[in-house]
Amino acid sequence: MAAFAEFCHATLSSMAAREIAVTKAYFQQGQKHRFFYRIQKNKENILDILRNMARDMWHVRQLEQSFAQKPSNTARYFFPALLTFDRGLIEIMDLYWLKACAYNIKVGRPLPVFDGNPFLLLGTDEQDGKQLFDKYYSEESIAQRSSAFEATLSDFDGIIEILEQDVLKIALPR
Repeated sequence: MAAFAEFCHATLSSMAAREIAVTKAYFQQGQKHRFFYRIQKNKENILDILRNMARDMWHVRQLEQSFAQKPSNTARYFFPALLTFDRGLIEIMDLYWLKACAYNIKVGRPLPVFDGNPFLLLGTDEQDGKQLFDKYYSEESIAQRSSAFEATLSDFDGIIEILEQDVLKIALPR
């Protein structure tokens, strides 16, 4: 988890809580978790599988972002929803429950608030999680990510390419 948190901070310039929770589930349960059961070594279409999983994660993120949409003038509230029978997707959504959602009007972005202990999310135990939390959620770390975010976005395709090549080296050893 420490290596993944460092990757999120230094490479992605973002600490996405849901993705961290999903990563922890993979490290703890591996292929026993339904969302990950298709990830296997020597699977020729491993990148297609991972891209589909990324789309699933994007759908969840899109639901959260939908809270920022202004409904028609006649609607008082807008509650986005996703209807799915994909048990793996349901399981990853259940890993980190949305408790509330605030809205930052300056940047036009929702601020989801999740239920649960953030220390247990990040670390192997509460003490480990607190150390990681203190490191990556300090004012200095947040400022570092914020200042690097635009550059990271402009190089996102390159980051994806490097990660995909790394996956192929591991999953399809030749």
